[in-house]
Amino acid sequence: MADSLSFDGVDLSAYGVTVVDGPIQFLSKPRLSTAQRSREHGAIVRGKFLEPRVLSVPVVVKGQDFNDLLANWQNIRSLLRPSKGEKKIVLDYQSDRFYVGRLQEGLSAAPAGGQRAVGTTLQFFCPDPTTYDVTQRTQNTATTSLSFTPGGNEETRCIITGVNGNASAAAAIEVIHSPSQAVFKTTYPLAANERIRLDGERQIAEVSHDGVTWAAIMKSVDNYAHEFARLTPAVLNTFTLTGLAGTYSWTVTYYDRYL
Repeated sequence: MADSLSFDGVDLSAYGVTVVDGPIQFLSKPRLSTAQRSREHGAIVRGKFLEPRVLSVPVVVKGQDFNDLLANWQNIRSLLRPSKGEKKIVLDYQSDRFYVGRLQEGLSAAPAGGQRAVGTTLQFFCPDPTTYDVTQRTQNTATTSLSFTPGGNEETRCIITGVNGNASAAAAIEVIHSPSQAVFKTTYPLAANERIRLDGERQIAEVSHDGVTWAAIMKSVDNYAHEFARLTPAVLNTFTLTGLAGTYSWTVTYYDRYL
């Protein structure tokens, strides 16, 4: 992927794309809010969070001839089709991180006849302005407690998956996270060998009998006392699980996240 980028796992250099002069990074703006000081000068400013990011990448798209260039252009347009949603974007110069976004601008006009190369700037809208490590981390245990220290420098969501090894149903499952003190609890009767998945990325709880087909069980927040944990970077994170019995196992998967 030399001097190129990948989108949704596809290396765009296969379609004649070369990144020129390195990607231009536009840092996202702070999301500022102000409150006027009563009977005082000025205001109080709060700016803890960041706005979405627009990632601009100047590229040249080449072909062996005009027909090849046009074919490359059409393939790129299909691959980057915005209706496909946010996908992973990996830049060659920083291949250990990925962004999540969709194409916003850069492929509006087709190349003119006779050309073998065309320059443009691909602009990707990234609702999440942070980056993630390309390696997904997995922590496993078969006990009631799991502790580990995530990397990165920003809180990150995780996915917790458990398997009930008890011969009978598990009537209640509760997961407590520290240091956030987030608690997720459900009274769904998890059957023997049935799996449960607490997906903090999508904010949904699901169950499965085979680990392939999943069904949502969190249909009404009124029936659940739940809070999806966000891992705290660079400190010890501990999950405590109650409700599973017998021979069981559970895992926590996540990506280290960076500002």
